[in-house]
Amino acid sequence: MKKLFIICCFFISSLALAQNPVLNAGFENWTNNEPDNWLTLNIQGVAVPCQKTDDSHSGNYAMKGEMVPFTGGLLWTPYLVSSNSSGDPFPVNQLFSELSFYYQLNLKGTGEFFSAFVVISNAEGSGIGAGELSLYANANTEVYTLAHVPISYILGSPAGGIISFAISDTLDGTGVVSGSHYIIDDVSLDNMSGVEAFIGGETIKAAYPNPASADLNIPFVLTNSSKVTINMYDVLGRKVSGSEYGMMHAGSYKEVIDVSTWNSGVYYCVMTTSTGQTKIEFVVTGNN
Repeated sequence: MKKLFIICCFFISSLALAQNPVLNAGFENWTNNEPDNWLTLNIQGVAVPCQKTDDSHSGNYAMKGEMVPFTGGLLWTPYLVSSNSSGDPFPVNQLFSELSFYYQLNLKGTGEFFSAFVVISNAEGSGIGAGELSLYANANTEVYTLAHVPISYILGSPAGGIISFAISDTLDGTGVVSGSHYIIDDVSLDNMSGVEAFIGGETIKAAYPNPASADLNIPFVLTNSSKVTINMYDVLGRKVSGSEYGMMHAGSYKEVIDVSTWNSGVYYCVMTTSTGQTKIEFVVTGNN
């Protein structure tokens, strides 16, 4: 079942600096080969795409996510999210203006990309801010590079945050490549000069909660009236759901999708408007 809500956009003023709230931000703490306070898709003894590495930017360790073989000739994605198995966010009490982290990147295929997402939610679990970054093979680097991901907000008070990293397919048929990997370290939420409201452009903001097991919220923004189509695909590029909304006025909206019957795994949401397409990634977990 799907629902569509309209939400209003407001300007958010500048805020003072605050301490980084990301838990285990430097990946120094591990339990049973899993990073504390982070959720992976690792299946111990079968496919372990997220692993500890001593090639760190600071401290002793960092996180390496690599495309690895899985059953049936498939590849398993190094999906990493700052949450527990229930999808709970870490506490946030400031409107941070950006996500930052240090990374190395080695993408072997032209049809894949590295993605970073951040969602800030209020006490009720509704998203009030989001940011995303996609990097392709032309951004490959063997030295640590600092990434900045601006966070845009609507009206609300922050209570939690979720950050995710992954390597994904662009759905153009070329697929992902075994051995493609990223290394990340020193993940942080930071304040710069100020925080802005949602910036113009037909775009989807990061879905929440991510991972999801029941209702999935997908906020999106239209700066002009446009026909809108939103389709969902699984990791193999098969369409699993879709909606055609026809002509919609400029504004901010939120689509709510019931994923309680979907199989656990990685999915993609693709929104098509008169100006082109926007795609985001999300994970469904806890379902058969």
